[in-house]
Amino acid sequence: MVVIMGFFFISNTLFANGFDDKKDKEKKEKDPWTSTKIWEPIPITRQGFHSYVDKSQSEADEFDGFLDSLILLENKSSRTKKLTEAIITIPNQTQVIIENLPLDNRDKLLYLKELNVNIKKFVTDFTANRNEIDEDYYLLMSKEFVEIMRLEIEQKDIAEYADKNFNLGIYANLPMYAENQAAVGVVYKHMVDTYPDKMLYKLREFAGTEAADKLIANTAKKSPNIILTYAKSTSVERDIVMRSKDPLV
Repeated sequence: MVVIMGFFFISNTLFANGFDDKKDKEKKEKDPWTSTKIWEPIPITRQGFHSYVDKSQSEADEFDGFLDSLILLENKSSRTKKLTEAIITIPNQTQVIIENLPLDNRDKLLYLKELNVNIKKFVTDFTANRNEIDEDYYLLMSKEFVEIMRLEIEQKDIAEYADKNFNLGIYANLPMYAENQAAVGVVYKHMVDTYPDKMLYKLREFAGTEAADKLIANTAKKSPNIILTYAKSTSVERDIVMRSKDPLV
């Protein structure tokens, strides 16, 4: 009797677990963020935009002479794996996510356009100098694209997210949330704190933000000659210097 009861107990447990696994699988298949299949046929109005993304991916894929879904980089497996994930794997999944999300046609087109811009940026950079490609940067760019898209759709605070999770991928996707001044301000603040020398050459990009004032003030302490040059010019940089409230500036 004990054996029989034990048998039935195990059988029922297995059955229950199997049922739960099936439910989990069905739930995953119907979750737009995790599903690997497109649920509805893509309207012809968006097929062309998907093809633009695919074409940009193919351009990147063919750099090594083979169209094989691998972004080969100097026969270095770890770098190849990261670039392939950044340019092929994640964008492929992102296209599926965009199609399955309950968005109107306009929003889906906008996300597809932004996705294509990111991939084409890689193509341009790789064409210019493949030896200086930072695979981690492009991997972050692809991952954060999805995260920022989720934040926008779920109407969550991008500024708070950027402040707590800042990385170059968030900066790379700044055009996605360019109208969100709070988020833009947070990102530029982190950029001038982390990469002051690089951002000094991009000062016009964020001339109207507090981050520009902060960068000018910090630069005055290290390189006052740069501030003097800016002050004597007739460019945007001069305006930033002249409005500064920093005593040293």
